[in-house]
Amino acid sequence: ADLLLAEIYLRNGRTREAETVARNAIARAPSGQAAAFLADVIAAQGRIEDARAELAALDAVEPNAAMRAAIRAEFERRYGQGGDAETHYRAAAVEGGANAALWRRYIAYVAARGRLADAASLLEEARLACPGDAGFIELAAKA
Repeated sequence: ADLLLAEIYLRNGRTREAETVARNAIARAPSGQAAAFLADVIAAQGRIEDARAELAALDAVEPNAAMRAAIRAEFERRYGQGGDAETHYRAAAVEGGANAALWRRYIAYVAARGRLADAASLLEEARLACPGDAGFIELAAKA
C-alpha cells in the first residue's frame, strides 16, 4: 500500500513525498521492488548518482541475483549508460538460467539498439538456456 501511495505522489509531481513514503516502506519491509522504486523516485528528481547509491542496498534486500541484475538493468536503461544496462541485462539472463522472461528482456534490449545480428545469436543462447521454451525454438528456426 505504501508503494502505491508513493506512486500516486510521483505521478502527481510530488517527488519529495513519494521519496519519504518509499523510504518508510523500505524501513518497514525491505525488498528489491521497494529499493528499485525508491531509486526511480530519486532519479526522477535528477539525482542519478544518489539513486545508484540506493540501488547498492539491493544486495542486502533482494536475495535473487538475477532479479538484482534485472533491476539494475532497467534502471540503467532509463537513466544511465547503454553499456551498463547491457552488462546488467546479460548478468540477469545468465544468472536467471532458464528464466525465459529475463532472456527476452536482454534480447529485446539488444535488438532495440539495432544490433539484430547480435540479437539473433542471443536467441540461440537463450534457446539452449531455456530448452523447453517454444518461443525461442520458433524464433531460432526463423533467424
